[in-house]
Amino acid sequence: MHAGGYAGYLELDDMNTDEPEIGVNIMESYRRQGIGPEALLLLLPYLRANYRQQNYIGRVFSDNTDSQKMMQRIGAKLLRTEATPVEKAMEVAKRLLEDQKVVEEVMRRYANKNQTVLVYQLP
Repeated sequence: MHAGGYAGYLELDDMNTDEPEIGVNIMESYRRQGIGPEALLLLLPYLRANYRQQNYIGRVFSDNTDSQKMMQRIGAKLLRTEATPVEKAMEVAKRLLEDQKVVEEVMRRYANKNQTVLVYQLP
């Protein structure tokens, strides 16, 4: 167990869905100390004992190798890959906006074509 000041937080999202998500946000100065995996592994049994959902996911950007390693260390299984939130938003914008050139310019500037989101089933 780690002692000391604020190191970060776990974020619960979509708790009333079939795929509730847990996000791990650790301050840079506390990373690579095992805090993220430890916090996840402490939280999961509590959630399963107190909420109806038994399966939880974690999303990691494909260029975040440290978080991918954390997921592997705790025994999470890769379920699928998804488009990034920016790419998803741009797909919606394409359907809604008449000026496709604006959407294409935003995609060119902000979307990282080499990045995806990896979705893991947490242990």
